[in-house]
Amino acid sequence: FVLSISIPALASCPGACQPNSYPCPGSYLSGLCPGGNDIQCCEEPTPSCDGDCQINSLPCTGNYTAGLCPGSADIQCCETSVIPYSGVDVSDLVSVNDFECLKSMGYQFAIVRCWHSYGAPDTNAPQTIANALASNFSRTDVYMFPCPSCGDAEGQVLEATLFLKGENAPFTTFWLDIEGGSDYWSSNIKSNQEFFEGLVSAGKSLGLQLGVYTSASQWNPIMGTSYTGGSQYPLWYAHYDDSPSFSDFTPFGGWKSPDLKQYDGDITLCNAGVDVNWSPTLNY
Repeated sequence: FVLSISIPALASCPGACQPNSYPCPGSYLSGLCPGGNDIQCCEEPTPSCDGDCQINSLPCTGNYTAGLCPGSADIQCCETSVIPYSGVDVSDLVSVNDFECLKSMGYQFAIVRCWHSYGAPDTNAPQTIANALASNFSRTDVYMFPCPSCGDAEGQVLEATLFLKGENAPFTTFWLDIEGGSDYWSSNIKSNQEFFEGLVSAGKSLGLQLGVYTSASQWNPIMGTSYTGGSQYPLWYAHYDDSPSFSDFTPFGGWKSPDLKQYDGDITLCNAGVDVNWSPTLNY
């Protein structure tokens, strides 16, 4: 987990914030870095870092990236601005204050769990969606973790949708979360395909804008390597490489390219447990 810490505003360091026991080709300046008195600003150019070069034990409101700063390996680039279009997905209730904090960091969309894997609505979803919208998030989606062992795929989608509509909880895309292997899905691939097709059929009949959350490591064992039944829908995939880009993507399941990437997960930002996501557009 990442601990969110408030630090006072400081003048910008024209170099790297590091312990003053480290070698420095320029001069050390005090009063320009967070941390203890021994963390000082080493004056030197940092042209590759779009943020602040500092020792990675200091708080960073964005993400640390290695290889962009001079000095030792623990001096890394704290990229304090979030790359557009970044968003979070959540499985717990998130308050307005927490969403406002996330918005101030640059996050623009939220994807909220609306259905539990044991086959029931997530009753936190409507309030979480309302809180995101009250915080001026540009877009809210929902994701459904279906329950294959419960049966009645169509009924699960219908119940989830009616619950959200009954609570006046607006959303754009309804994501089908396909993961979990044998913990949730049958060992019979044909049965899994039929259940998935039931989810899709219900979504289409309800006029939902569908998408699929999965990855090759999840999709292939569950649906089979040759099954392409979801490829006509947007793909949201996970790869925790801390890289907001699609450069790592390898086609699978009929998808030639993705629409959304979950690039880091199970972290705490602004007191909220989130996964972080990226897309080159808000119209994914």
